[in-house]
Amino acid sequence: LRSRIVGAVRRPLVIGTALLLGAVIQPVSEAWAEGETPAVKPAAKKRWEDYDAEVLALYRRGKYPEAMAAAEAALEVAGKQVAKSLNDLGALHHAQGHYAKAEPLYQQSLAMREATFGQEHPDLCMSLNNLAELYKATKEYDRAEPLLKRSLAIRVKTFGPAHRDVGASLSSLAALYKLQGKSDYAERLYVRAIEVMKEAEGANPGEVAGAQNDLGV
Repeated sequence: LRSRIVGAVRRPLVIGTALLLGAVIQPVSEAWAEGETPAVKPAAKKRWEDYDAEVLALYRRGKYPEAMAAAEAALEVAGKQVAKSLNDLGALHHAQGHYAKAEPLYQQSLAMREATFGQEHPDLCMSLNNLAELYKATKEYDRAEPLLKRSLAIRVKTFGPAHRDVGASLSSLAALYKLQGKSDYAERLYVRAIEVMKEAEGANPGEVAGAQNDLGV
């Protein structure tokens, strides 16, 4: 969700979270790892899609408690979309500064995607980027860097060096180096990111402007 909103990037009750982690997430995670993804009946799939849309709408309006309730409901009927629903729950916690609760949800989402798609699939990038953003927020920069580099490498390999998503990854890595005070590294990456974003198919002027503002041009 965070990546979907903020730049793909871009909250559950304590009891609800505990129940979900104990009763739903772990068994489903094991099923995915074994290739036994639960079937989703059409009615359940429609309910998940409705909940998912509601989560996004409420997130955008800043109604986090309501969004968390919808995200928990979505997780209960998620089926094959469990990894995405876990990511959304993590993003809602993240947005409220509940980093300790967001981290395991992001990690489980990433692990499930790796088990399902392998180590180099572009669907992993949402989880990698969100987890990296979390570590930026907690100032664990050494943990954020390899995640962002991995996401960048996956996107370059999948889409080529001139893709819009590659530009977004370059910008995210540049932002990390800027936080670390590595100005020269950050500047070079921002320049590359802006070049890619401007020339890429489907270029987003807002993303270009954001990178230019971060660079200071």
